Formats: sequence, C-alpha cells, structure tokens
Amino acid sequence: MLRFSFERIFSVSNLTPEAGALTSLGLIFGPFINYFYGDGRGHFITALSMIILMDWITGVIASRKDGTYTSEYGIEGIFRTMVILMLPALANFLDKMLGTPGFLFYGITFGLSYHILQSFIANSVRAKWDKWIPNSVIEKAASEIKAKTIRAEKRKSVIEQSEGK
Repeated sequence: MLRFSFERIFSVSNLTPEAGALTSLGLIFGPFINYFYGDGRGHFITALSMIILMDWITGVIASRKDGTYTSEYGIEGIFRTMVILMLPALANFLDKMLGTPGFLFYGITFGLSYHILQSFIANSVRAKWDKWIPNSVIEKAASEIKAKTIRAEKRKSVIEQSEGK
C-alpha cells in the first residue's frame, strides 16, 4: 500500500534532467513574464503565444500548399511576432504609469488575440481545413480570408516572375 510521504515526493532521486530543464526555464522566464506583463497575467500571454503558434503552423502549411512559401516572408513573421509580443508589455507599463488596473493590457491582449485568431482561421481555410470550421466562424473572418488570398496570389506571381515562369 502506498502512503503519502514528503520524503518520496521531494526526493532528489525523482528528478530527471528534463524536469530540471523545465524548472530552470520556469525560473528564468517566470519573473520575466511577471515583470513585463504583470503579476498573474502569464496565462494570457501563454494563450496569446499559443494562438500565434497555431497561426504560424497553419500559415506555413497554407503557403506550402499554394506555392507561396518563402523564407523571407517567414523571417519577417518572426520580427512581426516579436513586436506583437511586446505590445502587451508596453500596455502593462502604460497601465502602471497611468495607474489603471490593466485596461490597456487586457484591451491590447484581447484585440491581438482576436485578430490573430482571424488570421489562423484564414490560414486554415487556405490550407483546405475549412471543413472543420463552422461556417458562421468563417463568415466572421471573411475579410481576413479575402485579404490573405489576395496577398498569397501577389506573392505567387512575384515568385513565378523571379523563377522565370
């Protein structure tokens, strides 16, 4: 019969290198996240980061399917993502400066999340994954779908011209 034991739970022999590495990442990034985004707001930044990651994945898949994948566009996306992740931090600092209880942080974070979710939906449609997305959701992202399709067609024509097709 197993019994509760602090010695067993906190035993150093139970630690694996992976657990140590993840713990170290938490020790490094936890204070950073709290300082830049505010205490208790890590979940919002994690959610925003997950939405960005989903958008990246669908964007790469869509551009590979329609022949518009270029490393230059991908590198530009890295810098764009860095700016996106800096905006909530800036909003948090402005909230502190103005003495507001997170109005700017939450407004910016939710606004970015909404826009990037629309981009994710548009990329999913371009990747031909729209059969898993309700039509009502696709209709709400129609302008983003149209804009992404137009940009992809322009990139495709530039790629074809540079390859001499």
